[in-house]
Amino acid sequence: MLFAECLDILGCGDGVQYNRPMDPNTTDTVINGVSHSTQWMTILAGSVGGILVFIFGKLYNLFSWKLTEPKLRVEFDKNILGCITHTMTNDGRPAATIRMKATNIGKRAATALGCVVYLTNVEKQNENGVFESTGYCDSIRLAWSCQGLTLGSFGPMDIPRGVSQYVDIVSLLQHQDKFELPLEVLPNRYSKLFWQTGTFLFTVHVHTENASPVKCKLIFTWRHSWDGHKDSDAFEALPYKD
Repeated sequence: MLFAECLDILGCGDGVQYNRPMDPNTTDTVINGVSHSTQWMTILAGSVGGILVFIFGKLYNLFSWKLTEPKLRVEFDKNILGCITHTMTNDGRPAATIRMKATNIGKRAATALGCVVYLTNVEKQNENGVFESTGYCDSIRLAWSCQGLTLGSFGPMDIPRGVSQYVDIVSLLQHQDKFELPLEVLPNRYSKLFWQTGTFLFTVHVHTENASPVKCKLIFTWRHSWDGHKDSDAFEALPYKD
């Protein structure tokens, strides 16, 4: 018997009812319930935290990449310094080159890696002023300007932020009856194309490993053999907007 009950039996008790301890089984049930609830809350909180860390990590990487993504601008304008150059060959003949300017723009842009230039289309203007196909259906590499044989004019070019590189599009030589495109290869099926007079539309694509490709178009008119003078009407080059 409990001590209080003995006192009551002997008449020595003070009539106070002492609380009995709770049933051990009930106590274990309550403790175990609290424990399981705490465990589930901990697991849930950890899962939600992990998901949030993953999402914010992905968003951070996405925005960081967008901020540092290279942004190439390819353009032609005869008023841009370097787009039309005049020089002399080793044997003293006047020569001219029409070029496009490729620039990696953006305040935080990373280096544009492995840039390669392709001539993707050649069209010719018909008598109605509409450009139509010449049968050109390839993508042939064009040359980077001023790279020399060691670096390889047709090979990939890295363009750092704020740096411009020029692409040779058309080459002209005094008293030559044709214009030339400095292509890596010239298939025989296109050999007669550049002997023609008329107005042509050249489409050029610049591709890089870590950015979207960029397209630029150029209108070139070839009238007759160039006499070597800068103000000659033998040719004309203009930008084209889609």
